[in-house]
Amino acid sequence: MLLKELLKKDITETVHLLWQDALADDAIEVTAPRMKEHGDYASNVAMKLTKLVNKAPMDIATEVACILTKKEYVEKAEAVAPG
Repeated sequence: MLLKELLKKDITETVHLLWQDALADDAIEVTAPRMKEHGDYASNVAMKLTKLVNKAPMDIATEVACILTKKEYVEKAEAVAPG
């Protein structure tokens, strides 16, 4: 399994853990940012969930990042504002 696929799987599992079926699995995207200094991967999950779970995107991203940092293969995961 590619790292990007593994990351998407773990983000999807995290979403299900925290917010059950609030978001369809195929709505979650993992992409490489255009600018390398923005990290190796990014996800749209916080923006997709914000209205569905009535939370701010940064709060959602922080919760997801906190769980992802516990994964053996994740060196660092952080929530950052868009832009």
